[in-house]
Amino acid sequence: MTGRPLTKFNPKTKEWTAFLEVPDVYGIDVDQAGNVWFAEFNGAESGSVGRVDPKTGKVTKFKPPSPAGRPRRLHIDSKGGVWFGQYFNGSIGKLDPRAQEIVEYKLPGPYPTVYGFGIDHQDNVWGVSHFNEATFRVDPTGKVVAYPSPYNTRGSRDLKVDAKNRMWGGIQPDYKIGYFYLRSDTAASRAN
Repeated sequence: MTGRPLTKFNPKTKEWTAFLEVPDVYGIDVDQAGNVWFAEFNGAESGSVGRVDPKTGKVTKFKPPSPAGRPRRLHIDSKGGVWFGQYFNGSIGKLDPRAQEIVEYKLPGPYPTVYGFGIDHQDNVWGVSHFNEATFRVDPTGKVVAYPSPYNTRGSRDLKVDAKNRMWGGIQPDYKIGYFYLRSDTAASRAN
């Protein structure tokens, strides 16, 4: 569980385990091998992305190239890549756990504060900025595209993909939820 510190609950024994070496967590996800991944945002070691081995409890941390980014939220793609928002440097990072390398993708627009994002069925990373109204996509090749939103999308906390590959999210300040997707050229011509 996220919080201060990262904590695990064993439902069989009803015991809690605190990982004190991970003092402040702002987002977790589980990869295909069962490893628990976390993002540290506010802790003394702000800026780490890390992994807990579920069998041994061993914690491994990785520092992004830009320490001022302060990782927030994270998601695992279908190939095991660990994606995380970097709220204060306007980028989204991707950790390749095998190579132990992090690549940062700078997002366009004024003050692109990555908060909510999600990954679709083709491993495109979709997100919205907390303080501007652009929706962005980072495709599996690393190409970044911004789409201006016809609506106020600020304040979305996270995005989730559904079975139809639509990205759903809530807009906190407006008390609304909705989804978006890119229409294909074929679908656009049928609509006209």
